[in-house]
Amino acid sequence: VLLEPLAVMVAGTDLLLRDPLNDAQREAVQDLRDTAVEASTLVDDLLELARLERASTTGPEARTPLDAVVRDVAAQMRSLLEAHGSAVEQRGAAVLARIGEPAARRVVRALLENVIAHTPPGTAVEIETAEVDGHALLRVMDAGPGVPEAALPLLFERFTRLDTSRTPGGGHSGLGLAIVVGHVRAAGGQIEAHNRPGGGLQIDVRLPLAR
Repeated sequence: VLLEPLAVMVAGTDLLLRDPLNDAQREAVQDLRDTAVEASTLVDDLLELARLERASTTGPEARTPLDAVVRDVAAQMRSLLEAHGSAVEQRGAAVLARIGEPAARRVVRALLENVIAHTPPGTAVEIETAEVDGHALLRVMDAGPGVPEAALPLLFERFTRLDTSRTPGGGHSGLGLAIVVGHVRAAGGQIEAHNRPGGGLQIDVRLPLAR
């Protein structure tokens, strides 16, 4: 219901920004546009979460190569990662997971966006795919500051902001990791996070194997 008026606001401000405006007017219109875009993103995320709460477990026909998804998503996000000064190192084996490809892409993208939003510029990222204990494993590790141990159980809750340890992610809804959890659970998988001994955060996604 909210998406249509928000879209009208974005389109209207885009038109205004094409007109000759003084600096104060242009700043005000740009602020209004940015607010409308953020609100639209928040509504989209909430709708996606609501859909995931009603979703059933992914069917056995879903077969997605996690290693290929990681390569594709990292390539699509290259400009964002480069702007953050982050290099992505991918390693591990080819593995087929029982999850739909759009969901797998959403998971990988959200995990990389979390690194960009909540770690200092230049933070390196490692992504590993493997078959472990009868599951398809997707492991994302960053070299950032990690999070307080007491806050780890809250990491995947909605609207969680843990900026006391990781750099603030302005403009983000705080729903990215909650959406990751929704997709993982809808596929019959599990997710967990812990701080790495040498520093940084590690997130492990375990999904059913596709045969």
